[in-house]
Amino acid sequence: MKQQLSSGIRSCLHRYKCVSFGELRTLLELFNISIEERCGTIEGRDYAGIIYGALTDDGQRIGTPIKSSRIGQDVGYKALKRYYERCAVKIKEQELYSHTRDAVAGVMKATTSMTEFRELLRTERIDTVFRINDAGRIYGVTFIDHESGVVANGSRLGKEFSANSFEQHFTERDSIDRVPAVPVLEVPHVELPDDTTGEYPLIPGIDFDPDFYEDIWPDEEVVYEEEQPREKRIPNPNSLFDILDNNRGAADEEYQQQRRRRRRRKRHR
Repeated sequence: MKQQLSSGIRSCLHRYKCVSFGELRTLLELFNISIEERCGTIEGRDYAGIIYGALTDDGQRIGTPIKSSRIGQDVGYKALKRYYERCAVKIKEQELYSHTRDAVAGVMKATTSMTEFRELLRTERIDTVFRINDAGRIYGVTFIDHESGVVANGSRLGKEFSANSFEQHFTERDSIDRVPAVPVLEVPHVELPDDTTGEYPLIPGIDFDPDFYEDIWPDEEVVYEEEQPREKRIPNPNSLFDILDNNRGAADEEYQQQRRRRRRRKRHR
């Protein structure tokens, strides 16, 4: 599961641009990945960390959550802060919200229900996630634009695209529209490009910055669910890796013995 989470998280960070934790969380949930921020104080010192996990198609958590340091510092708390800042600059410079804004505005004029709105907007390669409370009222909306690679809350596109605007706009709803806080959406498969080698291989497209790999204290101090102890691995005499590992151990022992013999000879001189 760790490898699947690692691949999914890094693919999303490479392909999409988010400027807030909430937008990134909505994006990852689309790919059945959960993310949590853990902040607090230990022995008078503040800490902050990130936890990832797997989700079922209906949004239920499965398996044991994994802290970001087990995946890599490039997906940790401080690295994500830098990611949000870089994305905000690129979105502003390249005006990446324009495609999403124009598409949403056009579909709003042609529809009056959430189901129709989502289906028509999907033809523009934009997925929509409405957040609805128990009373059936819309309290949030996020757009995931697969064409321009941006994830945006409605209010970022303008006041006319806020949750309140959609609540007033839609005049009819069916039972399906009232519950899907995280709908199951069909999206194109996302893969990392082949050119992921070099000094900055993990998130291509971002200028190399050694500080980007910094993580903040004390990522290892965050309390997580206790994992079951792993069974001791039994070496396989037919495995090339185990044979090499055993040979390396014998070579290390021989080296240490030679060092001890040299030290004894020096003392007797």
